[in-house]
Amino acid sequence: MKVDGSKLRQAREAAGFSQDVLASKAGVGVRTISRLEKDQVARPHPDTVAVIAQALGVDCSVITDIATGVERASRAASKPCDAHALVVIPFENLSPHEEGAFAEILLSEVTRRLSRPHGFRLASRLQRVALAKMGVESPCKQFSAAFALTGRIYGVGDQLRVACELHDVERSTLAWSRSWDVAPEQLRERPDETARAIVSALEGQHISLGARRAAVRDDEELDARDLVHKSRLWFSAVSQGSLNEALRLNRRAIELRPSYAVAHSSLSVVLLELGVNNWVAEPANYLQRAREASERAVELAPEQAICFENQGLVEFHCGSHDRSVAALRRAVQLADTNLLAWGLLGMTLAWGGGAETLAEADGILERLIADAPEHPLAFFWPFFRTSSLLRMGKPEMAVACGRVSVESRTGYGMMWMAYANALALVEQTTQAQAVLAKGAAENPAMTPTHYQWLLLKAVPDADRIEPNLAGLRRLGLLVASER
Repeated sequence: MKVDGSKLRQAREAAGFSQDVLASKAGVGVRTISRLEKDQVARPHPDTVAVIAQALGVDCSVITDIATGVERASRAASKPCDAHALVVIPFENLSPHEEGAFAEILLSEVTRRLSRPHGFRLASRLQRVALAKMGVESPCKQFSAAFALTGRIYGVGDQLRVACELHDVERSTLAWSRSWDVAPEQLRERPDETARAIVSALEGQHISLGARRAAVRDDEELDARDLVHKSRLWFSAVSQGSLNEALRLNRRAIELRPSYAVAHSSLSVVLLELGVNNWVAEPANYLQRAREASERAVELAPEQAICFENQGLVEFHCGSHDRSVAALRRAVQLADTNLLAWGLLGMTLAWGGGAETLAEADGILERLIADAPEHPLAFFWPFFRTSSLLRMGKPEMAVACGRVSVESRTGYGMMWMAYANALALVEQTTQAQAVLAKGAAENPAMTPTHYQWLLLKAVPDADRIEPNLAGLRRLGLLVASER
């Protein structure tokens, strides 16, 4: 529906409200009210219209125009594509191997993994067969889908190559592509392994694409899900201002849809990062609020992997190692293609786990570094691994991981501290001081003292975390480890 600006203004004035008052009552921005009254918003989200009408005490029809059949058809045609609708086009078999007949089996495994718990709307098998000869664009229009996944299987020597492409149909661009070489017997006997690799790689790309799509649209056009998508782009910028914007977007999503578990979960990690980065007056208070938000998310959606993923991260920083590990193991059980959840599990075990889980942690992180370099959050893997390497007595390798992490993403203060700590442990004092100076330029609030507070709060055993502080202590920057 489209808001009629003059009708909205008349209803507001009849209620005796200023734009400020109406915005406050409706829980939207003053700019939103102003733009709606000027007819500058082509497609306000129905939830936005509903809360404004409720604040005015009128029906939505009082402030909207009534579309004709032609207008409704025109608006339906111009409706933005759904980023959670994905058309999976049947894979082409270009291989002379008889195993090429297993293309449909592989495709079924891919769609099974995408449908749950990722939440994509997918065409059924019968629909895929009907759409197979329609190319890419027509099926996506039929399903209002933003993306189409295509694939080809063909022979390369004695191997089979599975090549996949993700098409952004609305923008007529190739959003992502990747290929895997597998033995014919593997594709025949264990198609789930290749399907898992495809979905694992696709998942991270979809998160980034969804955030970028939502970012170019006005807030009032977005529903709760897209507001969370948009918040992820701000979250990834990692600055005090960007996290505050992410905080606003998640709170708005919860206002629109109070029972939306992912919004509560997303809110929890934003609150957490504000406290972790020391960008608030009382970091401990923000960590506690993050815990409350993550618990609410799991309560609302006890089968959603992302809620356990974020709960695991929050519990780690709150010092509940066992709860953190349990939540992250549940996350990867629900979605074994969730690479961030695997990374966080590796981090939790590496930084706070006992000797019996250290090898598991390092193995997880080593595999992620090798197998998932294209993941949007791949810069975390080497950062997480610095701890397992230090605890295993491999400081030179920890230095290499620290260097990769800060070269990949400069905004995370903890990465600079971890890198400087490793440098100091291999007697590269001058380089460590230079790294600390660069880190302070990125985030002056991430001081050695705050870093020590974070780690001692997070890890249940001070002896386990000591390798991650010993270098900074050698530089004379820390006092004795006391809780």
